[in-house]
Amino acid sequence: MTDNLLELEVKAADPSRLSVQSRADDSLFAPTSDVNGNGGLFWLTMGSALDEEPQWNAIYPNWRDRYLLNFSRSEGMLASAIYSMKSRIGTLDYTVNGPPRAKKFAQDLLKSPGLGEGLRSTVQKLSGDLNSSDNGAFIELWRPGKPDSDAGDRPVLGFAHLDSRQCWRSFDPEFPVWYTHPVTAQIRKLHRSRVVMDSNNPQSVELARGIGFCAVSRILLMSRTFRSMQIFLNEKVSGRFTRAIGAVNGLTASQFRKALQANDAESDARGFQVYKDIPFFFNPSGQANDEIKIFLQDLASIPDGFVFRDDADLYAYILAFAFGVDAREFWPASQSGATKADASVQNMKAQGRGIGDQIQTITGMLRKCLPATVEFEFDYTDDDQDLLAAQINQARATTYDMMVKNGSISAQESRAMSIAVGILDQTVLDTMVAPATSDSNPDMPPATPALPDGKPDDAAQPVTKAGHTGVMAALYLPKMAADLLYEQVAPGLVKAGIVPTQPDEYHVTLVYAGDTSSYDAAQQRELQNGTAEVALQSQPFNALLGGVGRFTTNEGDGTNALYISIDSAYLPEFRQKLFDRLKFHLAIEQTHGFTAHITIGYLSAEQETPNIFLQMSSVQFDHLSFAWGNTVWRYPLGTAISAAKKSVNMYRKSMRDATRGLWSGALTLYDFHETMGSAIRRQFPLAWNEGAAKFGITDTERSDEEEQRLTLEINTEISYIAGFGLDIIDGSKANDGALQPLLNRAELWVNTYERIVSLAGTMAAADQKGEWFYGDTKDHCPSCSGYAERVYRNSTWRKYLEPYDLMPKGKGLACGGWLCDCSIKPTDKPITRGRPPIIQKMLHIHIHPEAPSA
Repeated sequence: MTDNLLELEVKAADPSRLSVQSRADDSLFAPTSDVNGNGGLFWLTMGSALDEEPQWNAIYPNWRDRYLLNFSRSEGMLASAIYSMKSRIGTLDYTVNGPPRAKKFAQDLLKSPGLGEGLRSTVQKLSGDLNSSDNGAFIELWRPGKPDSDAGDRPVLGFAHLDSRQCWRSFDPEFPVWYTHPVTAQIRKLHRSRVVMDSNNPQSVELARGIGFCAVSRILLMSRTFRSMQIFLNEKVSGRFTRAIGAVNGLTASQFRKALQANDAESDARGFQVYKDIPFFFNPSGQANDEIKIFLQDLASIPDGFVFRDDADLYAYILAFAFGVDAREFWPASQSGATKADASVQNMKAQGRGIGDQIQTITGMLRKCLPATVEFEFDYTDDDQDLLAAQINQARATTYDMMVKNGSISAQESRAMSIAVGILDQTVLDTMVAPATSDSNPDMPPATPALPDGKPDDAAQPVTKAGHTGVMAALYLPKMAADLLYEQVAPGLVKAGIVPTQPDEYHVTLVYAGDTSSYDAAQQRELQNGTAEVALQSQPFNALLGGVGRFTTNEGDGTNALYISIDSAYLPEFRQKLFDRLKFHLAIEQTHGFTAHITIGYLSAEQETPNIFLQMSSVQFDHLSFAWGNTVWRYPLGTAISAAKKSVNMYRKSMRDATRGLWSGALTLYDFHETMGSAIRRQFPLAWNEGAAKFGITDTERSDEEEQRLTLEINTEISYIAGFGLDIIDGSKANDGALQPLLNRAELWVNTYERIVSLAGTMAAADQKGEWFYGDTKDHCPSCSGYAERVYRNSTWRKYLEPYDLMPKGKGLACGGWLCDCSIKPTDKPITRGRPPIIQKMLHIHIHPEAPSA
C-alpha cells in the first residue's frame, strides 16, 4: 500500500524526490538498517592523509579516485584533455527511434533528466568520471516506490548523475551500490533496478566487480613528471633569480655572498617583483690606476637538463595514447603540414578508439534509462565524414546505374544492393507508393495498377459492367500483353455491336469471394494477406491463349460472357493452392468448377458469337492480384522470395567481408565492430519482415512484444561481435593465421538470419498452426526426426522449444542447427496430441545432397 501511495505521489509531484543525493530537494535520505554512517568519513580521512598517490585498489577505489580528481585539476594539459573529451561527447546530437508513445516519453525524459540538468551536462559528467575515476560512472534511476526497493518493470521517471567518489561497489548483487552522503556521511544502499554503472577499461581481477583503470590512472606517472617540469620552469621564469654575475679581478666567498645580498636589497628597495639587476663584485684591494678587468658569467643559460618543447610533444603523444585518441585531438602542433586527407584519417582513427569506446559506454548507460522498446544512438559523424560518405554513396550509385544499363544486374538487384550499403532506407521505401510495373521494365517494383491515362484504379470504368463492389483474387494480364490482345479483339467486337472490355480489366478470376459488404476489416486483411502469401511462394509461369468461347449461362441481365480460354498445366495447381489458403475466410460457398478464361465482352443471349482470330499464342503471368471493390493490389510472383535470398546473401557478404578485412588488417577492430553491427541492425529487421510476411503480418503491424524481441535479438547478436573480433585478431594474417576457419565461423553468423525468419514467423502468427517440415538433407538428426510432421500452434512450439533453443536452426538441436534446413510452415492438418518432446543436443552431422559438378 505504501508503495502505491508513493508512486501516486511521485507521479503527481517532482520525481527528483526519489533521489538519494544531497542536492535534491526533500531527498528521501536515511541510513538502511544494516549500514551505519561515518564510514565514508573514515575512508576520506585515510585517503586525504596520504602524501603519495594511493595505489589501485579493487576493494575501495575511492581513495585513489579522489586523488586522481584533485591531481587532474592541477596539471593543465591533463585537465584540458579531460575537457576535450567531455566537450567532444557532450555536444553530440542523438536520435531516438521506437513506437510513437515510447519515443515521445523518451524524448521528453532526455530533454530534462532531473535535478535541473540537461542531457549535455549529464553526459559531460559521465565522461569526466569515466576518464578520471577507476570506479567509473554512475546514474541513479528514479522509479516509483521506495528508493531501496525492487522497482521491477516500473518506468523511469527521471535520472541523474551520481558522484562516482561517493559510490562504493558492494559485493551484494541485489544492492550493488552504496552511496555515501557527502555531508552527513550516511549511507544508502541502491537496488540494482535503480542504478546504472560502468567503467573505463574494466579490470579482470575477480574482486574488482567492474572497477576499471581510467585514463588519468594510465597517464598519472607521466603527468606527475611533466607537472614537476612545469613547476620548475614556473619558478625559474616567475621567480626573482640572479640571471648573471659580474666580477672585477678575483673574489672571495664572503664577498660573493655580500654582493648577492646587496643586490637583493637594492631590488626590494626599487620594488622589483621579478626582475633583478646583475650584481657586480669588486676587489677591495684594487687601485684607481689599476687595469680594469670586467668578467660577466651568464647563469640563466646553464642547461636545465631537459628541452621543454620536445618533452611537451612527447607528453602530448603519451596523453593521447592514454585517452585512446589521436594526438592532434589534444595537441594541434603535433603534426605540422599535414594534408586535409591526413586530418580526415586521423579524425576517423580518433573516433575509432577512445572516443568511440566512450560513446558506446555512455550510450549503453543511457539506454538503460529509457523504455526497452526505444533505441537511442549518438550521431558522432561530423560534416566532413557525412560529405565523404555521400561521395562514396554517389560513386556506388553511379556504378550500380551503369551495371543496370549494361544488363549486368537488374533494377531490383540494384535496389537491394543500395539498401544493403545504406544508400537507400528500406523503412522509408516501404512507406512510399511504388510506380506501376511495365513490361518494358519488368524489374520495376510492384504497385497498385493504373489505367493507361494514369487515373487511379478507383475511377469509374467506361464498360458495360457497373462499379466494382466484389472481392476476388485474380491474374491480370501484363499491360503490354493486354494492349496487344485488345488491338486484336476490339475491332471484331465493335463490328458485332459488342462493347469490348477495357484492356486494364483483362484478368483470370481464380477465387471469387462475393461482395465487400460481406466482410469486415479483419476478414479483408486475412484474404489479402493470404493472397500475398501465395504470391510469395510461387513463380511466374506461361499460359496459352485458346480460342474465343461463350458462357451461355445468363449473367442476370440477359447477357452472356464472351471470353478467351487460358490453358496452362500449372494453373490448376496454382489456383488450388490459392483456394486452400483462402477457403476458411470466404463468406460464400464455391459451387462452380474452375474454367480459366479472360472475359473480353458481353453479348445478349440472342446474339451470335462473333468470329475473332487471335495472333497471340501465349502470355506470361508474373503478378497475383487481390481486388477489393475498385481497389486492386498486385503482388509479384516469387519476387519477394528472390529478394529475401538476396537479403541473406547480402548479409553473408557483409559478414565475410568484415571477417576478411579484420584478418588482413584492412579494418581496425572498431571498423569491424561497426560493419558487423550495421549489417545486423539492417538485416535482422528484413529477416523479421520476411518471416512475418509468411503469415500476412507487415512490419507496421508488429506488436510491442515482437518489437521488444527483435530489439533483444539485435542487441544480443551485437554483444558477440567483440569476442569474435578478438579471435580474428589472434588468428589474423599478421599472426600467420588461416582465413578459412574464420570464414566458416562467419557462416554461423549468417545462419542466425534464418533463425530470425523462423522466430518472426512463429511470433507473428502465434495462434496459427504450424507443421515441422524436413529440409534438404539426406540424413536427419534425432531432434528434427522427432519433430517432423508434428503440428502444434506456433505459440506451443515456442513455449516448449524456445527455452532450449530447439526451434528450426536452433543451437540446441541434436545437429547444432548450423546445417539445419528444417522449418515450421502453415498447415491445415489437425494438431498433434500432447506437447512437443524435448530432444536436446547430441553428436550428429547433417549430410547434404551432393551438388552437381560445374
